[in-house]
Amino acid sequence: MSQTKRSETLKLSPLRAKVNYQSTVPRPPSAVSSTTGWLGVTALLLALALIRYFQMPAQFAAPLALILPAIAMLGWEIFVVRPWRADSAAVEISPKTSNALPNWARIKTKWLAFAVAWLLMACWFAFSPFYKTGYTWIFQGFLVAAIPGALLGAFYVYWIDQRLRDPHDSAWHFGRALVPPSRKQNIEVGPAPTLPPVSYSKAVQFILGWFIKGFFFVFLLQILPGNLAFFRNEIFDPWSSLFRLVFVLTPLLFTIDIVIALIGYASTFKILDSHIRTPNNRWLGWFAALACYPPFVILGGYPQTDFRVGGTYWDMWLTNPTIKWVWAISLLTALVIYVWATVAFGIRFSNLTHRGIITHGPYRLTRHPAYLSKNLYWWLIYVPWINIGSAKQAFINCILLGGVTLTYYLRARTEESHLRQDPAYLDYINWFESNNLWQRMKAK
Repeated sequence: MSQTKRSETLKLSPLRAKVNYQSTVPRPPSAVSSTTGWLGVTALLLALALIRYFQMPAQFAAPLALILPAIAMLGWEIFVVRPWRADSAAVEISPKTSNALPNWARIKTKWLAFAVAWLLMACWFAFSPFYKTGYTWIFQGFLVAAIPGALLGAFYVYWIDQRLRDPHDSAWHFGRALVPPSRKQNIEVGPAPTLPPVSYSKAVQFILGWFIKGFFFVFLLQILPGNLAFFRNEIFDPWSSLFRLVFVLTPLLFTIDIVIALIGYASTFKILDSHIRTPNNRWLGWFAALACYPPFVILGGYPQTDFRVGGTYWDMWLTNPTIKWVWAISLLTALVIYVWATVAFGIRFSNLTHRGIITHGPYRLTRHPAYLSKNLYWWLIYVPWINIGSAKQAFINCILLGGVTLTYYLRARTEESHLRQDPAYLDYINWFESNNLWQRMKAK
């Protein structure tokens, strides 16, 4: 259906739109199978059961919690979905005739790009004071995996280069940008006119993409062992009290979120159509996103901006049992929606990037289910308007937590601005306007 026809279809009479709202515009296909994420959740629950039964230490628990879900998710994608068939993957399983023989100059250019990207990340983590405490075990693991990882990565670059419809990707542009001008004319086989000019914007996209993957992967990986230790050691009695129910389910849901996200950051491959199309090119979006994570976290990260000063926990000020149950169910519902939004991405979860448009799951109902539900959860669990200190501190806490909510609003707006550059997102917006949660409620 053309864009013009889609626009005309949306101009239905209010009565018709109310009666038949779902048929106005067909829902665009999602970039990922809705089954992928749930297979990962199922495999993770099995891994948690094994970790608890065998009382696995962290050095075995963390790999198991990542490997089992990764096998389930990647196996489904490879053997059932076969995402390389999508046009957006831009790959051919059989090497193109023009790429039948490896172009070693081009491959070496990409090897140079990846080597420099990894070197820059190593410098960032090595010289940043924030990573001196609590992250040592991660970097020790990276050193152990460095040689086999480098060999596998080098082979993948060699293999995929011959299968790309356009082998001059962002890695090539970054590698070419690193080559001295005096050597550029001889770095690739073939007549010079066949080589595209170096795109410095694509070169920047390449290095930004690697920063995003490295930054968030290390941050999430550092959290995982503590959550797994909870499931290994905690006495599970969720029905002994309402507080215990929330206390047990909350780390479970956050562990699901962390594991699915980690697999997403590690699964950026062209052959799986899960590569980074483009990193966010809105610098306000970068500021808003990084402000939510250490070491850049601003609101809540320092004593002067902590919105929990003098505050109380959600169950401490509620005395009515019915209201307590309603409050607890609301908390868990918000958290379930938040995790559901992560699971919907499957192997394509990532902050600050475009890796395909998701149209299923909670994204059928709202464009930003994760941000909405996460902020609702914070307001419900920290209840900043209740303060044992003073009304003034309660007001300050509300302002500070409101600042967090505003930050996520900026993230949502800048992400939409970035994604609107893709016609597939515009198709999703057109469908969403007549099929979102509000429209569904009005139609009933």
